[in-house]
Amino acid sequence: MTASKPLAVSSATSPVPKPTNALEQSNSRCAQWYEVQEGDYCDSISIMQSISLKDFYFLNPELNTECTNLLLGLSYCVKAVGDISTYSGYPSSSQAYSLTSMAFSTTTYTYSGVPAKTTPIISLPTASGTTPNCVDYVDYVAVPGSADQAQSNDVSVVTNYINSCNYIVSAWDIELSDFLSWNPSLSDDNSCALAPKYKYCVSSSTSSDRECTDLSLHTVSRLTID
Repeated sequence: MTASKPLAVSSATSPVPKPTNALEQSNSRCAQWYEVQEGDYCDSISIMQSISLKDFYFLNPELNTECTNLLLGLSYCVKAVGDISTYSGYPSSSQAYSLTSMAFSTTTYTYSGVPAKTTPIISLPTASGTTPNCVDYVDYVAVPGSADQAQSNDVSVVTNYINSCNYIVSAWDIELSDFLSWNPSLSDDNSCALAPKYKYCVSSSTSSDRECTDLSLHTVSRLTID
Protein backbone atom coordinates (compact mmCIF):
# COMPACT_ATOMS: atom_id res chain seq x y z
CA MET A 1 0.00 0.00 0.00
CA THR A 2 1.45 3.36 -1.04
CA ALA A 3 1.48 5.99 1.73
CA SER A 4 -0.62 9.06 0.94
CA LYS A 5 0.77 12.59 1.14
CA PRO A 6 0.29 14.23 4.56
CA LEU A 7 -2.68 16.58 4.82
CA ALA A 8 -2.09 20.32 5.05
CA VAL A 9 -1.49 21.76 8.52
CA SER A 10 -4.67 23.18 10.03
CA SER A 11 -4.94 26.97 9.79
CA ALA A 12 -7.01 27.15 12.98
CA THR A 13 -5.32 29.14 15.75
CA SER A 14 -7.61 28.47 18.70
CA PRO A 15 -9.94 25.68 19.89
CA VAL A 16 -13.73 25.90 19.79
CA PRO A 17 -15.88 25.00 22.83
CA LYS A 18 -16.23 21.27 23.48
CA PRO A 19 -19.84 20.13 22.82
CA THR A 20 -21.84 18.69 25.69
CA ASN A 21 -22.29 15.45 23.72
CA ALA A 22 -18.53 14.90 23.26
CA LEU A 23 -16.78 12.12 25.16
CA GLU A 24 -14.42 13.10 27.97
CA GLN A 25 -11.35 11.50 26.40
CA SER A 26 -11.58 13.47 23.12
CA ASN A 27 -8.90 16.16 22.90
CA SER A 28 -10.38 19.51 23.99
CA ARG A 29 -7.75 21.34 21.92
CA CYS A 30 -9.95 20.98 18.86
CA ALA A 31 -10.87 23.40 16.07
CA GLN A 32 -13.91 21.49 14.75
CA TRP A 33 -16.34 18.84 16.03
CA TYR A 34 -18.50 16.42 14.06
CA GLU A 35 -21.69 14.73 15.30
CA VAL A 36 -21.93 11.09 14.12
CA GLN A 37 -24.85 10.36 11.78
CA GLU A 38 -26.56 7.08 10.89
CA GLY A 39 -24.28 5.02 8.60
CA ASP A 40 -21.02 6.79 9.56
CA TYR A 41 -17.76 4.91 10.12
CA CYS A 42 -14.34 6.18 11.15
CA ASP A 43 -12.96 5.88 7.61
CA SER A 44 -15.93 7.70 6.05
CA ILE A 45 -15.67 10.52 8.62
CA SER A 46 -11.93 10.75 7.85
CA ILE A 47 -12.68 11.24 4.13
CA MET A 48 -15.61 13.65 4.61
CA GLN A 49 -13.77 15.85 7.12
CA SER A 50 -10.37 15.77 5.32
CA ILE A 51 -8.46 14.39 8.31
CA SER A 52 -6.14 11.41 8.22
CA LEU A 53 -7.47 8.33 9.98
CA LYS A 54 -4.38 8.30 12.19
CA ASP A 55 -5.04 11.89 13.32
CA PHE A 56 -8.76 11.17 13.86
CA TYR A 57 -7.88 8.29 16.20
CA PHE A 58 -5.23 10.40 17.96
CA LEU A 59 -7.66 13.28 18.67
CA ASN A 60 -10.30 10.79 19.88
CA PRO A 61 -8.31 8.15 21.83
CA GLU A 62 -11.47 6.53 23.24
CA LEU A 63 -12.01 4.91 19.80
CA ASN A 64 -10.57 1.47 19.17
CA THR A 65 -8.77 0.83 15.87
CA GLU A 66 -11.63 -1.36 14.59
CA CYS A 67 -14.05 1.58 15.07
CA THR A 68 -16.58 -0.69 16.77
CA ASN A 69 -17.35 1.80 19.56
CA LEU A 70 -18.23 4.86 17.45
CA LEU A 71 -21.46 6.20 18.99
CA LEU A 72 -24.39 7.59 17.02
CA GLY A 73 -25.31 11.18 17.96
CA LEU A 74 -22.08 11.97 19.85
CA SER A 75 -19.48 14.50 18.69
CA TYR A 76 -15.84 13.76 17.84
CA CYS A 77 -12.90 16.08 17.12
CA VAL A 78 -12.08 16.26 13.38
CA LYS A 79 -9.65 19.18 13.19
CA ALA A 80 -6.52 20.03 15.16
CA VAL A 81 -5.48 23.53 16.21
CA GLY A 82 -2.42 24.31 14.11
CA ASP A 83 0.17 21.57 13.54
CA ILE A 84 -1.01 18.32 15.14
CA SER A 85 2.58 17.05 15.29
CA THR A 86 3.18 19.60 18.09
CA TYR A 87 0.56 17.92 20.31
CA SER A 88 1.88 16.12 23.37
CA GLY A 89 2.06 12.38 22.76
CA TYR A 90 1.67 12.61 18.98
CA PRO A 91 3.67 9.77 17.36
CA SER A 92 6.74 10.90 15.45
CA SER A 93 7.53 9.65 11.94
CA SER A 94 10.02 7.16 13.44
CA GLN A 95 7.39 5.63 15.69
CA ALA A 96 5.26 2.73 14.53
CA TYR A 97 1.55 3.54 14.31
CA SER A 98 -0.51 0.79 12.73
CA LEU A 99 -4.20 0.95 11.96
CA THR A 100 -6.24 -2.19 11.52
CA SER A 101 -8.79 -2.19 8.70
CA MET A 102 -12.40 -2.91 9.62
CA ALA A 103 -13.20 -6.62 9.59
CA PHE A 104 -15.98 -8.79 10.91
CA SER A 105 -15.55 -12.24 12.43
CA THR A 106 -17.64 -14.76 14.35
CA THR A 107 -16.33 -16.15 17.63
CA THR A 108 -17.86 -19.04 19.54
CA TYR A 109 -17.62 -18.80 23.31
CA THR A 110 -17.87 -21.86 25.53
CA TYR A 111 -19.29 -21.30 29.00
CA SER A 112 -18.95 -23.80 31.79
CA GLY A 113 -20.33 -23.31 35.26
CA VAL A 114 -23.75 -22.42 36.63
CA PRO A 115 -26.55 -23.47 34.23
CA ALA A 116 -28.27 -20.57 32.48
CA LYS A 117 -31.51 -19.37 34.02
CA THR A 118 -34.40 -17.78 32.19
CA THR A 119 -34.89 -14.16 33.22
CA PRO A 120 -38.51 -13.04 32.96
CA ILE A 121 -39.21 -9.87 30.99
CA ILE A 122 -40.93 -7.44 33.34
CA SER A 123 -42.88 -4.62 31.74
CA LEU A 124 -42.24 -1.19 33.23
CA PRO A 125 -45.23 0.73 34.62
CA THR A 126 -46.56 3.66 32.61
CA ALA A 127 -45.76 7.17 33.79
CA SER A 128 -48.45 9.11 35.62
CA GLY A 129 -51.20 10.45 33.33
CA THR A 130 -50.07 8.53 30.22
CA THR A 131 -52.93 8.17 27.72
CA PRO A 132 -54.87 4.88 28.05
CA ASN A 133 -55.26 4.74 24.23
CA CYS A 134 -51.60 3.91 23.66
CA VAL A 135 -50.49 1.46 20.96
CA ASP A 136 -46.68 1.55 21.37
CA TYR A 137 -44.47 2.37 24.33
CA VAL A 138 -40.81 3.24 24.84
CA ASP A 139 -38.97 2.36 28.08
CA TYR A 140 -36.39 4.40 29.92
CA VAL A 141 -33.04 2.82 28.96
CA ALA A 142 -30.07 2.82 31.33
CA VAL A 143 -26.77 2.24 29.50
CA PRO A 144 -24.79 -0.40 31.44
CA GLY A 145 -21.67 0.81 33.21
CA SER A 146 -18.15 -0.10 32.17
CA ALA A 147 -15.61 -2.08 34.16
CA ASP A 148 -13.31 0.88 33.54
CA GLN A 149 -14.63 3.48 35.96
CA ALA A 150 -12.77 6.19 34.05
CA GLN A 151 -15.54 5.96 31.46
CA SER A 152 -18.38 6.53 33.93
CA ASN A 153 -18.94 10.10 32.72
CA ASP A 154 -19.38 8.83 29.17
CA VAL A 155 -22.04 6.36 30.31
CA SER A 156 -23.96 9.23 31.90
CA VAL A 157 -23.74 11.33 28.71
CA VAL A 158 -25.11 8.52 26.54
CA THR A 159 -27.87 7.60 29.01
CA ASN A 160 -29.09 11.19 29.21
CA TYR A 161 -28.95 11.56 25.43
CA ILE A 162 -31.00 8.47 24.49
CA ASN A 163 -33.66 9.23 27.11
CA SER A 164 -34.17 12.85 26.09
CA CYS A 165 -37.52 13.79 24.55
CA ASN A 166 -35.79 15.22 21.47
CA TYR A 167 -34.08 11.88 20.79
CA ILE A 168 -37.31 9.90 21.32
CA VAL A 169 -39.45 11.98 18.94
CA SER A 170 -36.69 11.89 16.30
CA ALA A 171 -36.27 8.10 16.55
CA TRP A 172 -40.02 7.44 16.39
CA ASP A 173 -40.70 10.16 13.80
CA ILE A 174 -43.45 11.81 15.86
CA GLU A 175 -44.27 15.40 16.78
CA LEU A 176 -43.09 16.66 20.16
CA SER A 177 -46.54 18.17 20.79
CA ASP A 178 -48.16 14.73 20.31
CA PHE A 179 -45.60 13.04 22.53
CA LEU A 180 -46.23 15.55 25.33
CA SER A 181 -50.01 15.27 24.98
CA TRP A 182 -49.82 11.48 25.35
CA ASN A 183 -47.44 11.81 28.31
CA PRO A 184 -48.50 14.85 30.39
CA SER A 185 -46.04 13.99 33.16
CA LEU A 186 -43.17 15.19 30.93
CA SER A 187 -41.99 18.81 30.92
CA ASP A 188 -42.22 20.94 27.77
CA ASP A 189 -38.78 22.55 28.05
CA ASN A 190 -35.20 21.59 27.21
CA SER A 191 -35.00 19.36 30.32
CA CYS A 192 -37.69 17.04 28.93
CA ALA A 193 -36.56 13.45 29.52
CA LEU A 194 -37.91 10.03 30.48
CA ALA A 195 -37.86 9.15 34.17
CA PRO A 196 -36.10 5.93 35.26
CA LYS A 197 -38.22 2.76 35.62
CA TYR A 198 -41.19 4.06 33.59
CA LYS A 199 -42.48 3.62 30.05
CA TYR A 200 -44.05 6.29 27.85
CA CYS A 201 -46.50 6.32 24.94
CA VAL A 202 -45.09 6.94 21.44
CA SER A 203 -48.15 5.98 19.37
CA SER A 204 -51.81 6.48 20.25
CA SER A 205 -54.89 4.82 18.74
CA THR A 206 -56.45 8.28 18.55
CA SER A 207 -53.77 9.53 16.13
CA SER A 208 -53.06 8.59 12.50
CA ASP A 209 -50.88 5.54 11.87
CA ARG A 210 -47.16 6.32 11.70
CA GLU A 211 -44.10 4.43 10.52
CA CYS A 212 -41.59 4.46 13.36
CA THR A 213 -38.15 3.08 14.18
CA ASP A 214 -37.82 0.26 16.70
CA LEU A 215 -35.97 2.28 19.33
CA SER A 216 -34.99 -0.67 21.51
CA LEU A 217 -33.20 -2.49 18.66
CA HIS A 218 -31.68 0.79 17.46
CA THR A 219 -30.27 1.44 20.93
CA VAL A 220 -28.81 -2.03 21.43
CA SER A 221 -27.16 -2.15 17.98
CA ARG A 222 -25.63 1.33 17.98
CA LEU A 223 -24.76 2.06 21.61
CA THR A 224 -22.08 -0.28 22.89
CA ILE A 225 -19.84 0.78 25.71
CA ASP A 226 -16.53 -1.10 25.63
